Amino acid sequence: MRSAAFTLVELLITMAIAVLILGLASQLIHGTNRLSQLSVAQSNGIEHVQQAANVVADDVRRAYRIAASGQTVNLNAVATGAAATAGTDQLVLTARAVRNGDCHTAGIYYEYVAYFFAPRSTVTTGGEWVSVAPDPANDARRVLMQYVACTNIGTVPTTPPTGGTLRVVSDYLGTGTFAYAGIGQRRVTLTLAATQTVLGKTATGSTVTTVAVSRNIY
Repeated sequence: MRSAAFTLVELLITMAIAVLILGLASQLIHGTNRLSQLSVAQSNGIEHVQQAANVVADDVRRAYRIAASGQTVNLNAVATGAAATAGTDQLVLTARAVRNGDCHTAGIYYEYVAYFFAPRSTVTTGGEWVSVAPDPANDARRVLMQYVACTNIGTVPTTPPTGGTLRVVSDYLGTGTFAYAGIGQRRVTLTLAATQTVLGKTATGSTVTTVAVSRNIY
């Protein structure tokens, strides 16, 4: 009578099939996890970009003066990595100080506000608000930064006031540009799109285009 136990050959075949099944399951789980992370990155990117666009638009709407494209602003003196002129990569303006804000409370009635794009690789060190976590796979992505300082004049100075605050507004940007139009450059179009590489795959969010018009420039 034949024994009910497995023979060595049957055992080896069973083990081989089990290894194959485990390998396929592992690949499926890994692929699903990667797709999940890409989906989360894309969703978060769109949300963060929209929030950033709203922040910039609010400042443009209350702007008293907006630096014209090509105007010297020398922002690099207070924010390393910023361009020396206003334009596609940089928006600079002055606005009435927010009532009960730091400037208004100090008896200064204008704020100098600048936005500029910088590569992620240049802002991976510093304090919590002025830096992003290192991510070599995304060194080429861009970060939208904001610099705000108090000023006694409503015009946009060539040399920005010191003593302001710098912070990250939006991270993991693939596209980011400013465009100007209208009298006194009063209409600003901001275009943003999030892009992030996760586990060797790149997720790109929908492009967000926001048009904001100053209420104080005529």
